[in-house]
Amino acid sequence: MNREEILKKINGLGLTTTPEIVNQTSDMVSKIAVDTMLSSGEAEALTNIMILKACDTALLDKRTIITVNDIQSSLNFVCVPFFWPCAKSNILENPRITASVITPSDVNLLESLGITKNDELDVTPTTEIANNAVSYLKKKVPAMDISSHDFDFFTKRIEIWKLQANILSTFNK
Repeated sequence: MNREEILKKINGLGLTTTPEIVNQTSDMVSKIAVDTMLSSGEAEALTNIMILKACDTALLDKRTIITVNDIQSSLNFVCVPFFWPCAKSNILENPRITASVITPSDVNLLESLGITKNDELDVTPTTEIANNAVSYLKKKVPAMDISSHDFDFFTKRIEIWKLQANILSTFNK
C-alpha cells in the first residue's frame, strides 16, 4: 500500500494530517535508513507505519487531528531511546500484533480474541473485532458501558491497526 493510499484511508476515517506530519516522518526515517541498512521498501513501509502510529496516538487521546507531538509520542511505543536500531526487528520483521498495536492492553485484548499475528489481524473484519472485544470486556466487567462516541474511536483505532497489519503482512511475504 503506497503513501497516497494510506493518507486517503486515514482521511476516510475522519482523521486529519498535514504535509508537515508526513514530511517530518519521512525525513526522520530517511535520515537513518542508511545507518540502519533499511532498503527503500523498508523505509517506505516504516514511514507509513509511523504515520499510522501517530494516528493511533491521537485517537488514544480521542482526537482526530494528528500533530507533530503525536509523531514524537508514537516513538515512545516502539523502543525509545534506541528507536531506529530496533525498528527493523520490532516492527518490520515482527509477524506478531505487537508490531501493529501500540499498547499492551490492546495486545492483550486482541490475544484474548485469538488474534496474535499481523496476518490474522489483517483479514479479520473490523466490526467482528470491535463487537467481540466489547463482548469480551463486558463479560469481564458487566457494568461496563461504552458510548457510541468511544466505540467509534475504538473502531477507528482497529482500522489503523489493520492498515499497519496489512503493510506488514504484505511486506513480510
